Amino acid sequence: MESIRCVAFAGSSWTTGTVRLHGASSRAACSNWSGVGKGAVVRAAGGTRLVAVFAGGQSAKKDPKVEQAKQELLGLLKKARLGRAVANDEALRAEYNSAIANVERLNSSKEPVYDRNLSVRWRLVYTDSQSILGTKRPPIARPNDDIFQTIDASKAQVVNEETTMLFGVLPAKVAVRASLEIKSSTRVNVKFEEFSFLGFLKVKAPDTFRGWLETTYLDESLRISRGNLGNVFVLIKE
Repeated sequence: MESIRCVAFAGSSWTTGTVRLHGASSRAACSNWSGVGKGAVVRAAGGTRLVAVFAGGQSAKKDPKVEQAKQELLGLLKKARLGRAVANDEALRAEYNSAIANVERLNSSKEPVYDRNLSVRWRLVYTDSQSILGTKRPPIARPNDDIFQTIDASKAQVVNEETTMLFGVLPAKVAVRASLEIKSSTRVNVKFEEFSFLGFLKVKAPDTFRGWLETTYLDESLRISRGNLGNVFVLIKE
């Protein structure tokens, strides 16, 4: 009978155990395992895949130094318009990057891939990715300032959403669904699966649309990630 390895994190300690499937899915088997609590990562013969984000443990007390660095960063980013306002200003971008690095140095989530704070709906507040900002698209196809990313660790899935104003008046929602695969405790591989336009026009993504995303800071309200193309993303919990 096939067995799988379940791994759980609660508070500050890891627990592992071997579970027999008995015809159940890997997620269900680990969810019923007494050592898991509310989530698990399943380690099966095919490798490691994200099944559910870990839950458990109490939130740490807020560090005044961390909170100050976060507030300084977010205060600065209010003027950025997601990054559009500084796209052509190297000096300002350097100032923003310095503030981002200050927060990253204070990161206390050492294994963010397994952190319960990861699986939420995030709002983008800054990026230097011109493709995300749409600076090279025709004006009618550029997204507005509402760009979101929803991570669902239980499904190993992420959905990016944006809204463009067709002809300047008609809101059109665009979504991209991607699957996630654990590369390390801080990094996931990303494979784009499907593009959705207006909620019903769906197009399969080319197989070459792949990358990775590394989380360099994570807490209950703020996330900073860096991608394989060298871009940085600052997001707040929606």
